[in-house]
Amino acid sequence: MWFRHHFVGKPYLTLIGSFDQERSTSTEHIEGGLTKKKRQSLTRSRNSKTLMSAFLNSSHDLSSLSTSNQTAEQSVGIISIIHERTKVVRNSVPISPQSGSQYRIIVRSNKPDQKRFLIHEAKVKETLAQLEARGEGNKTDKTSSYNDSRLRALINRNSNSHTENNSSSRMIRAAILSVCPNLNLQSFKELTAETTILAGLEKDLLKYDEIQIPKRYKFGVITTQKGQTKEEAWFSNTGLSSEFKDFMNILGTKIEL
Repeated sequence: MWFRHHFVGKPYLTLIGSFDQERSTSTEHIEGGLTKKKRQSLTRSRNSKTLMSAFLNSSHDLSSLSTSNQTAEQSVGIISIIHERTKVVRNSVPISPQSGSQYRIIVRSNKPDQKRFLIHEAKVKETLAQLEARGEGNKTDKTSSYNDSRLRALINRNSNSHTENNSSSRMIRAAILSVCPNLNLQSFKELTAETTILAGLEKDLLKYDEIQIPKRYKFGVITTQKGQTKEEAWFSNTGLSSEFKDFMNILGTKIEL
């Protein structure tokens, strides 16, 4: 639900490229790593009209989507990132909306897991400074070449001038590199939220991220009576009051365990 709650309707960015190197799985800045089982019976499709449909229909092996210029080891990854203002909250009331900023990141690959990160601006600046100190500041630069025709079709929809290597773009890429230092972001293409929507990608990302969210839940109820202090007594109780039955009927439907 991260994408729906924190990205949709806001100026996020989508980066699409090849995950041809092992990513870092450091948990230092992970707010919540979300592991999901992806569809087990996805069918393959070489004629997908969009990159996301190809991504969804490729099971756990995207090598069939590779062009002749890509190696079999390369697989497509989709990253969503948004820059947010953090707020100082006291007694559930925001008291300082300009206290700082953070970067919220979702990393999707063809592997059966999804990583979510929440990175403070100070960490991002530290990462950028370290890259520049090592002479690797170009890792946060953009390039314009990519061989996958599906990516080109999406990028061509982006008519906005977001190709310059400005400070904001460098910070965004430094945020990603702070948790995925082995990614070659120069091979990734950047789409604005508007372009992601126009390409039909946002709707597909919502479906993909929420595949395993259950629509129904089962739960049991243990009742206790006055004076009962042990579990053995609780489990031996049968029957409910009419008032409690009415309340449970509001919550759901009774089923056999």
